[in-house]
Amino acid sequence: MITRLFTLSDQLAFAKLSGDFNPLHIDEVASRRYMFGEPLVHGIHTLLWALDCFLAANPKPTTILSLEADFKKPVILSEDVLVKFSEKSGQQLIEISSRSSLLSKVKLQCRSISGEHWDQQQKKCLSGSAPEAAPRELTAAEVAKAKGQLELFYDNALLHQLMPNVADYLDPVCTAAMLASTRLVGGHCPGLNSLYSFFSLYAADKSKGTTTFAYQTAEYDERFSMASIDLTAAGFTGNIRAFLRPPPVAQASCAQIKARVKPDEFVGQTAIIIGGSRGLGEIAAKLLTAGGAEVFISFYRGSDEAEQLVNEIRSDGGKASTFRFNVLSPDWEAVLEHQENLHPSHFYYFATPFIAASPGQFSVEQYQCFSDYYVKGFVETVTPLLSKGLTHIFYPSTVMIDDMPLDLAEYSVAKAAGETVCHFMSKNNKSLQISMPRLPKMTTDQTASLMKKDQLDPVPVMLKELRAHHMQQNKDKTFFQD
Repeated sequence: MITRLFTLSDQLAFAKLSGDFNPLHIDEVASRRYMFGEPLVHGIHTLLWALDCFLAANPKPTTILSLEADFKKPVILSEDVLVKFSEKSGQQLIEISSRSSLLSKVKLQCRSISGEHWDQQQKKCLSGSAPEAAPRELTAAEVAKAKGQLELFYDNALLHQLMPNVADYLDPVCTAAMLASTRLVGGHCPGLNSLYSFFSLYAADKSKGTTTFAYQTAEYDERFSMASIDLTAAGFTGNIRAFLRPPPVAQASCAQIKARVKPDEFVGQTAIIIGGSRGLGEIAAKLLTAGGAEVFISFYRGSDEAEQLVNEIRSDGGKASTFRFNVLSPDWEAVLEHQENLHPSHFYYFATPFIAASPGQFSVEQYQCFSDYYVKGFVETVTPLLSKGLTHIFYPSTVMIDDMPLDLAEYSVAKAAGETVCHFMSKNNKSLQISMPRLPKMTTDQTASLMKKDQLDPVPVMLKELRAHHMQQNKDKTFFQD
């Protein structure tokens, strides 16, 4: 078995080689708003790496007779992956796995070719890398009717740096066709909002010398938003399966939210919103400011998103500021250097990692990741603020504590532990009020799915909970006045 850790630098180099510059693979900030919450390794990148490892053990000029690659699960950056080889009935079997699950499965039949044939194949490709182009954003109807041609590019020098055995021994048309396929999926069809699922390549009757890669959608399944795309290249045919994944969720605007909120119902709140640049935190920020609160919104990586949100709130007459903060390494001193007069009355905690489903067997490692945010990060973030006059905490929990879905047990248990910490804090500090609503699943980037599912509009759900939290503040004031 051979292991590897893919990095963002690896991804950028492969993007240059292939021409697939989809932000899903190379943009740490943009990919936060896609289905998997972080950059994914190109499927063809992992496939070519596995072939490079295979050719290292079989160093001879080789062409593909048949190849079928099933990308079962995505490979995320900074995750150790390993490749394992076996043989069955004359086929090479290649498995790419993480510690916990099978990621890709490849079936391969190949044969040796002469060096002269290898050179002839290279002449069928254009020398160099494909030019960078912005990914297209296609609708389902456009994906269903897509057809066209791409050039077969082959950059021997760059390929040799990244995968020397592929560069030395694999039929250049095979390599160029794989690179064209990822450029097709990530850039042309389905394009920007795509997810590569399957690739096949089969030797066919020899065709005329060409530098093109022709494709046409053969079928589009609306139930799963999946396209089956046929391809032809010089001497090869094949098929691609790719999903049209949901685009990032655009939450309701300040103008839309303002109509639902009384202009003075949150007056008096000076609120810190941790993780407020997107998702439920973004909704909370818009609702609170529409009702007269002043908010300080934290972000970690999404500075542009946070600034856009603050500008939108201010344009609508609200009071908002933003600051960088990492709950895994909280540093309030650095924040307070620029916000000396920050004395929060309310604290809203929406920090979260990507909520990934597990295969049903409890993973301590996955639980620890959630716990770092929902327990350790929460405690270490909120504790220093108690001496600054903080009296109200909003800690969003989840109905999954009641339902306990088997594939989200780690998330549910960590949230339950966070609730227990909140009970302890309120018991230890009688003047502290903590709300822990168990929220249902709502439409956010975190709940994006290839399957069309009914999900609740977060605006009315969050408004109800924020009002209940604020009402508790008013009850406290009445009690002390009496």
